[in-house]
Amino acid sequence: SEGKITALVKAWGGFIEDSESSDLETEHPSMLMTVRVPEAHFETALKKFEELGVRTAKSVSGKDVTAQLVDMDARLKNLRAQEETYRQILRHANKVGEVLAVQQHLSDIRGEIESMDASRQSIAKLAALSTISVTFQQRPAAKDLQGDAGWATDAWASATQALDGAFKALSVAVIWVFVYAPIWLPVAFFGWVIARRVARR
Repeated sequence: SEGKITALVKAWGGFIEDSESSDLETEHPSMLMTVRVPEAHFETALKKFEELGVRTAKSVSGKDVTAQLVDMDARLKNLRAQEETYRQILRHANKVGEVLAVQQHLSDIRGEIESMDASRQSIAKLAALSTISVTFQQRPAAKDLQGDAGWATDAWASATQALDGAFKALSVAVIWVFVYAPIWLPVAFFGWVIARRVARR
């Protein structure tokens, strides 16, 4: 599944943001993947991912970053205006101390502008992509699914085996009785005769 998802995401112009596997040594390994795909391929991606297994849960949510981008644009506009103001001041500065101070302000503002501009571009780029998190978990083997249903079969087999053992033990006892009959029958007979004579007296 991981290879198929990676190939699909790349074909759509997206990328794998995160991939994590767990319980690889057990019978039920799982994998969590977070991918980014262009908004135009969002519905197609959901459908294709669901075809890779049996869907057990699904949740879709959205986040509007328009307000955040508007705010960043306003702040960038303000910083650029400040930068231009300091440039004007620098042109009329005559003292070395003033020049150095203005240049320091210009350097700080330029750093803020570049950092915020990079953040804005990153947010704008990600806003054009949809985030999809997919969790795959291997289904239990057939023997695990039938484990509870097999208790009756196991009990029947155990009872049958025990009954068979009892019959075998009884058969062995009967055979021993017949084999040693020439010995115990005379003894039993004489014992019976003596008991009768004693009883008559």
